[in-house]
Amino acid sequence: ALRNITNCAGRVAALVRSLKLYARNDEGYAADVGLNETLDDVLVLLTNKLKEVELSKEYGTVPPLRANASQLQQVWTNLITNALQVVGDDGRITIRTSSPRRQWLRVEVEDNGPGIPEEARERLFEARFTTRAGRVAFGLGLGLPISRNIVRQHGGDITFTSQPGRTVFTVDLPQVPPETKS
Repeated sequence: ALRNITNCAGRVAALVRSLKLYARNDEGYAADVGLNETLDDVLVLLTNKLKEVELSKEYGTVPPLRANASQLQQVWTNLITNALQVVGDDGRITIRTSSPRRQWLRVEVEDNGPGIPEEARERLFEARFTTRAGRVAFGLGLGLPISRNIVRQHGGDITFTSQPGRTVFTVDLPQVPPETKS
């Protein structure tokens, strides 16, 4: 019983820490933001939604980066939530981190959903454009435009590849954003 209480207390503490970081969206760039840790904080917040899918974390050894941690968490939340919405209960989501080239970091969110319809691809990052249930529809559709804006503010880029059964959103970020380099 004591071990269960200790485990639950640890989970609650991690959840509170994640929520506190997520709430500090107005902070500037901070040194030593751990990319893998920002992802883990989001995964803690999405634990209940992730119970129905197979989640694979393939974290590489990546250096810290200068970034706004809560803004990056917003990006990860948007990408992972989108993946959860398309894969269904027996879906698979893979999250990878790597450093593909010197002073650049990469996050990939891959899902095994139906893919992005061809007619939606050019408009995917437009505000209020969304795809739901395999059909193109208008709705809130703010997650990807907001994510792209945040990534660009950090000097990075967000791209995707998609085919039925495999969609990958890739976020490339410089270790130090251009406006903070000395």
